[in-house]
Amino acid sequence: MFGFSIGKLLVLALIIAAVWYGFKLIGRRNNPPQESRPRDENVQDMDKCPDCGSFVPAVGARNCGRADCRYPE
Repeated sequence: MFGFSIGKLLVLALIIAAVWYGFKLIGRRNNPPQESRPRDENVQDMDKCPDCGSFVPAVGARNCGRADCRYPE
């Protein structure tokens, strides 16, 4: 009566898989993916200065005060 056969184990595995995927489907439906955040206007792309190694804005970099700085004042 309580013997384990391959058929019973396969049916049990299918039931467990169906319940598992059912919970995943319900979870996705209740929690839709979030929209990507809008780009912050205060964020700038940065480039590494080849002379001193510090990062400077990619657009509008200014002189850092070093004698050998390649950016204009």
